[in-house]
Amino acid sequence: MKLFNKLIIIYSFCSVFSIFPQDTIKEVKPSGFIFKGFSLGKSSDNSFTRAQPAIVNITYPEDRNLKNSFSVDAFLAYDLSLNKNWAVSFQLEKHKNTLITNEQDNFQFGFSAKKLWQIGSKPKSILLDTGAKLSYPCVYLNSEFNLRHSRNNVKNTKGLQFIGSLSLELPNPNVNLWIFEFLRPFQYYPSDIRGNKGTKNFYASDLIQIYHTHSIGIENIAYEDLTMLNTSFGIQLFPLSGLLYKEFKRYGIIELGYNYTNRTDISSSSSSLYVGSLKTFTAKLNIWFDDKKKRAISIGYLHSKGGNPLKGLENSEFGQIALTAIIKQ
Repeated sequence: MKLFNKLIIIYSFCSVFSIFPQDTIKEVKPSGFIFKGFSLGKSSDNSFTRAQPAIVNITYPEDRNLKNSFSVDAFLAYDLSLNKNWAVSFQLEKHKNTLITNEQDNFQFGFSAKKLWQIGSKPKSILLDTGAKLSYPCVYLNSEFNLRHSRNNVKNTKGLQFIGSLSLELPNPNVNLWIFEFLRPFQYYPSDIRGNKGTKNFYASDLIQIYHTHSIGIENIAYEDLTMLNTSFGIQLFPLSGLLYKEFKRYGIIELGYNYTNRTDISSSSSSLYVGSLKTFTAKLNIWFDDKKKRAISIGYLHSKGGNPLKGLENSEFGQIALTAIIKQ
């Protein structure tokens, strides 16, 4: 019965905003939330973690008496778009780290469902610099539900995990869209104007671009009888993005990133898992394989402080130079 009640809480969290009036519109934003095909990233928990690249780091010591060590943070998913607003995903995940004192070894598989809500009436179309016309609702709301089986090979525990999450976009085309552009997650601000046939000598994106993600959600680890509130925020900076585009025909080559996740225990019996914050900093070079920033490999420095009970990561602090990769649909 406890399990059923927790499922109801998570489902209600994902669907509470559906009571707002919605308007049926023909022009739906091409969304980064709705996928079709295979995707690769750090974790499939929600849209916030899916936007982060998979991480691989392997160390081969010269002393043959020492064991090889490595870290892997990755998921592989097949994402099926049901229509313009609904999608489902089937995923496998592996999170293992032998580079730290409290080793991590976690395997997961499951599925998730995503719904993109369009809230508010249809405003007038906006004319972009390129001549294209776009139409937006007042607010976009992305809701996700994730159900999976998880096995912690270090603690020898296994069972179900449930995650419900929301992320919000706040475009307001009726009042100077560009002022609100930076509030839209998964969007590069200022935009890739040179890649859209911009002809001016200078754009703000030549100096820097900003990209942010966020998520709020409820997480439950059934086999630990632990329920948590998750709030996450991330920001990526791309220095000299447009200037590098002039030379390499790609934006976002240099990337500096900071991600912060905080978990609060809202219902727990006697779980010993770490519940708190996880902070990560990255500095890396990206090699993009397309103009839409959907496929890339990168190399850089990553620093992590904190823990993640969903992945069996105890409270720890470590840095590593690693290879990362991401595939979006």
